[in-house]
Amino acid sequence: MGVFAVEYAEIDLENPESFDQQAFQEKIESNPDEFLQAMKDTFTPFWIISLIISLIPAIWFQIASYYKRVSALIVESRDKIFTGLIAFEILADYYVFEYGWGSESLIGSIFAISTLVIFIYMVFKDSGIEEHEG
Repeated sequence: MGVFAVEYAEIDLENPESFDQQAFQEKIESNPDEFLQAMKDTFTPFWIISLIISLIPAIWFQIASYYKRVSALIVESRDKIFTGLIAFEILADYYVFEYGWGSESLIGSIFAISTLVIFIYMVFKDSGIEEHEG
Protein backbone atom coordinates (compact mmCIF):
# COMPACT_ATOMS: atom_id res chain seq x y z
CA MET A 1 0.00 0.00 0.00
CA GLY A 2 2.77 2.43 0.90
CA VAL A 3 4.69 1.71 -2.29
CA PHE A 4 1.52 2.28 -4.31
CA ALA A 5 0.90 5.64 -2.63
CA VAL A 6 4.48 6.78 -3.16
CA GLU A 7 4.43 5.79 -6.82
CA TYR A 8 0.94 7.09 -7.59
CA ALA A 9 1.53 10.41 -5.83
CA GLU A 10 4.99 10.66 -7.39
CA ILE A 11 6.61 11.40 -4.04
CA ASP A 12 10.35 11.97 -4.07
CA LEU A 13 11.64 10.09 -1.02
CA GLU A 14 14.80 12.15 -0.92
CA ASN A 15 12.77 15.36 -0.80
CA PRO A 16 9.38 14.62 0.80
CA GLU A 17 8.57 18.33 1.15
CA SER A 18 8.13 18.46 -2.61
CA PHE A 19 4.84 16.52 -2.31
CA ASP A 20 1.96 18.50 -3.78
CA GLN A 21 -1.30 17.50 -2.09
CA GLN A 22 -3.43 19.49 -4.52
CA ALA A 23 -1.85 17.84 -7.57
CA PHE A 24 -2.33 14.42 -6.00
CA GLN A 25 -6.00 15.15 -5.33
CA GLU A 26 -6.52 16.42 -8.88
CA LYS A 27 -4.89 13.26 -10.25
CA ILE A 28 -7.33 11.11 -8.27
CA GLU A 29 -10.32 13.25 -9.29
CA SER A 30 -9.36 13.14 -12.96
CA ASN A 31 -9.40 9.34 -13.03
CA PRO A 32 -10.99 7.83 -9.90
CA ASP A 33 -11.49 4.42 -11.52
CA GLU A 34 -7.77 4.02 -12.12
CA PHE A 35 -7.02 5.00 -8.52
CA LEU A 36 -9.65 2.63 -7.11
CA GLN A 37 -8.43 -0.25 -9.28
CA ALA A 38 -4.85 0.36 -8.20
CA MET A 39 -5.96 0.39 -4.56
CA LYS A 40 -7.80 -2.91 -5.04
CA ASP A 41 -4.73 -4.44 -6.66
CA THR A 42 -2.62 -3.72 -3.58
CA PHE A 43 -4.81 -6.00 -1.43
CA THR A 44 -3.63 -9.39 -2.55
CA PRO A 45 -4.96 -12.67 -1.12
CA PHE A 46 -1.72 -12.99 0.86
CA TRP A 47 -2.43 -9.77 2.77
CA ILE A 48 -6.06 -10.67 3.39
CA ILE A 49 -5.15 -14.15 4.69
CA SER A 50 -2.37 -12.65 6.84
CA LEU A 51 -4.81 -10.18 8.37
CA ILE A 52 -7.32 -12.92 9.17
CA ILE A 53 -4.65 -15.18 10.65
CA SER A 54 -3.34 -12.33 12.81
CA LEU A 55 -6.85 -11.66 14.18
CA ILE A 56 -7.51 -15.29 15.18
CA PRO A 57 -5.44 -15.22 18.43
CA ALA A 58 -7.00 -11.93 19.53
CA ILE A 59 -10.52 -13.25 18.99
CA TRP A 60 -9.64 -16.59 20.62
CA PHE A 61 -8.25 -15.00 23.79
CA GLN A 62 -11.16 -12.56 24.01
CA ILE A 63 -13.68 -15.41 23.86
CA ALA A 64 -11.63 -17.48 26.34
CA SER A 65 -11.54 -14.57 28.80
CA TYR A 66 -15.28 -14.07 28.37
CA TYR A 67 -15.93 -17.77 29.08
CA LYS A 68 -13.64 -17.73 32.11
CA ARG A 69 -15.47 -14.73 33.58
CA VAL A 70 -18.89 -16.28 32.91
CA SER A 71 -17.67 -19.51 34.54
CA ALA A 72 -16.52 -17.60 37.62
CA LEU A 73 -19.81 -15.72 37.98
CA ILE A 74 -22.28 -18.44 37.02
CA VAL A 75 -21.24 -21.98 37.85
CA GLU A 76 -24.34 -23.95 36.93
CA SER A 77 -25.32 -24.07 33.24
CA ARG A 78 -22.41 -21.80 32.29
CA ASP A 79 -22.11 -23.31 28.80
CA LYS A 80 -25.68 -22.40 27.88
CA ILE A 81 -25.38 -18.92 29.35
CA PHE A 82 -22.05 -18.33 27.60
CA THR A 83 -23.52 -19.46 24.27
CA GLY A 84 -26.55 -17.21 24.81
CA LEU A 85 -24.37 -14.22 25.67
CA ILE A 86 -22.19 -14.72 22.60
CA ALA A 87 -25.29 -15.05 20.40
CA PHE A 88 -26.77 -11.91 21.99
CA GLU A 89 -23.52 -9.96 21.45
CA ILE A 90 -23.34 -11.00 17.79
CA LEU A 91 -27.00 -10.11 17.23
CA ALA A 92 -26.61 -6.78 19.03
CA ASP A 93 -23.48 -5.86 17.07
CA TYR A 94 -25.14 -6.76 13.79
CA TYR A 95 -28.29 -4.80 14.59
CA VAL A 96 -26.45 -1.69 15.79
CA PHE A 97 -24.11 -1.68 12.77
CA GLU A 98 -26.94 -2.35 10.33
CA TYR A 99 -29.67 -0.09 11.69
CA GLY A 100 -27.85 2.33 13.99
CA TRP A 101 -28.69 3.44 17.50
CA GLY A 102 -29.77 6.56 19.36
CA SER A 103 -32.28 8.61 17.40
CA GLU A 104 -31.90 6.26 14.43
CA SER A 105 -33.23 3.13 16.15
CA LEU A 106 -34.84 2.48 19.52
CA ILE A 107 -34.05 -1.24 19.38
CA GLY A 108 -30.44 -0.46 18.50
CA SER A 109 -30.25 1.77 21.57
CA ILE A 110 -31.69 -1.00 23.74
CA PHE A 111 -29.09 -3.43 22.36
CA ALA A 112 -26.25 -0.94 22.92
CA ILE A 113 -27.32 -0.20 26.50
CA SER A 114 -27.86 -3.91 27.22
CA THR A 115 -24.38 -4.85 26.09
CA LEU A 116 -22.96 -2.03 28.21
CA VAL A 117 -24.90 -3.27 31.27
CA ILE A 118 -23.66 -6.83 30.67
CA PHE A 119 -20.09 -5.55 30.38
CA ILE A 120 -20.35 -3.53 33.59
CA TYR A 121 -21.87 -6.52 35.42
CA MET A 122 -19.10 -8.84 34.19
CA VAL A 123 -16.37 -6.41 35.27
CA PHE A 124 -17.63 -5.33 38.68
CA LYS A 125 -19.55 -8.36 39.99
CA ASP A 126 -17.71 -10.30 42.67
CA SER A 127 -17.25 -13.91 41.62
CA GLY A 128 -17.63 -15.28 45.14
CA ILE A 129 -14.59 -17.51 44.76
CA GLU A 130 -12.60 -17.52 48.02
CA GLU A 131 -9.17 -18.42 46.61
CA HIS A 132 -8.16 -17.79 43.02
CA GLU A 133 -5.71 -20.20 41.43
CA GLY A 134 -4.30 -19.65 37.97
